[in-house]
Amino acid sequence: MKKITILAAIVLLFSGCAIQRALNMVNLQYQMGDIVNINWAGINLSKVKSVNDLSVADAAKAAAAIARKDFTITCNMNVIARNKTSQPAALGGFDYELQLDGKKLIDGSNPKINLSIPPNGTQQIIPIPMRIDIREVLQAETLESFLNLVGQLTNYGIGNPSKVALKFRPYVKIADRNIKMSYITLNKTFQ
Repeated sequence: MKKITILAAIVLLFSGCAIQRALNMVNLQYQMGDIVNINWAGINLSKVKSVNDLSVADAAKAAAAIARKDFTITCNMNVIARNKTSQPAALGGFDYELQLDGKKLIDGSNPKINLSIPPNGTQQIIPIPMRIDIREVLQAETLESFLNLVGQLTNYGIGNPSKVALKFRPYVKIADRNIKMSYITLNKTFQ
């Protein structure tokens, strides 16, 4: 009987810690960070401001990608979470939707991130890997327009200011189950 009581106490203790870590998720502050590691067809677009910035090798990679109809760029959107509580918070996963000037670009989820956000005002970067099919974004636009969009996202000041919104819905993990919280909208203007 004593072993059962000790086992029950241990289970309650760990469950209580898990519940507290989940409840701490409610108190986190979020902000949109940078968009980093922007790549297309093996070309690092983070430093490309115009078509003139492409090398001959980059132009060949771009031509090959266009020929095979590969218009998918990859990047990471960083979300910064700040935990002002005295206990760690546990992120079990998330859903997201990225919008540009009020129009949905992509959505996705990462249901198994299992990230601990340290306490006492510590900031933690939550990387959101994204794959964007530019064909849907550009429709009939040119490569220059594509690079202008990337320039806006990377804060180069090309073209008109671009309003980027990220709808972010964190999951809290309680007893090996992810519970989805409400969406949080993070806004940032790139100009």
